[in-house]
Amino acid sequence: MNDTGYVLDNAWKKARERLTLQERFADKATRRRIIALGPARGWHCLEAGAGAGSVARWLSARVGPNGRVLAADLDTRFMARLQKANLEVRRMDVVSEELPRAAFDFVHTRLLLIHLPAREAVMHKLVQSLKPGGWLLLEEREAAAVPIRMPALDKAWNAMEGGLRAGGVGTGWAHTMPALLQQEGLIDIGAEGEIPVFQGDSVTADFWRVTWEQMRERMIATGLVDNDGIDEAMRALRQPQEWFVAPAEFAAWGRRPA
Repeated sequence: MNDTGYVLDNAWKKARERLTLQERFADKATRRRIIALGPARGWHCLEAGAGAGSVARWLSARVGPNGRVLAADLDTRFMARLQKANLEVRRMDVVSEELPRAAFDFVHTRLLLIHLPAREAVMHKLVQSLKPGGWLLLEEREAAAVPIRMPALDKAWNAMEGGLRAGGVGTGWAHTMPALLQQEGLIDIGAEGEIPVFQGDSVTADFWRVTWEQMRERMIATGLVDNDGIDEAMRALRQPQEWFVAPAEFAAWGRRPA
């Protein structure tokens, strides 16, 4: 077990590389969803589980000098260089610490809640931190394996899902987010999902290869794949003539009634 209890701990030697790869393929959709929610000028924003900080940095430019962005994470080591007048980086455990109530016009998380056994309690905190009329945007992944024609990849995906689930990750939780936002009393709720299809030797392929490297011991512990099987799957991800299917990604958003 790592120091924080998270399956994908930022203390790992290649954690920055993994987070940066994720930003490169995920930020485009995140920005599109944020832009659709409003102009953002002057907003006070919370980026919970800010990772390497790309979304927080982009938000700080979007809200302008009269806006504010709080980038919170249990481990802020990769945000030390984020120096903006309207951007605060704060080490925070969103599970055990309280959030300011009715403080933010916009709150965002990406690939945070599925890693928290207390995910729905944290969601409630996020909702309560919204100002009246404020927006909450959640982006999460379901880690259920997608069958494909390469046995080596099937074993790796299934072992990854098993390793995540054993580590307390909510591998099948993300699609429930719209109903949970409705139960929290939010309005103007929307949601979307997609199943990514990606080419070998791409940014997305590199992300999954590095993720499996970090999860190697947990994947082997499931008994669904051995060391050689993981190596074979990682080699397959380097082949540009191959195309792969990744686990589904979901987003849900809603607004606190004014």
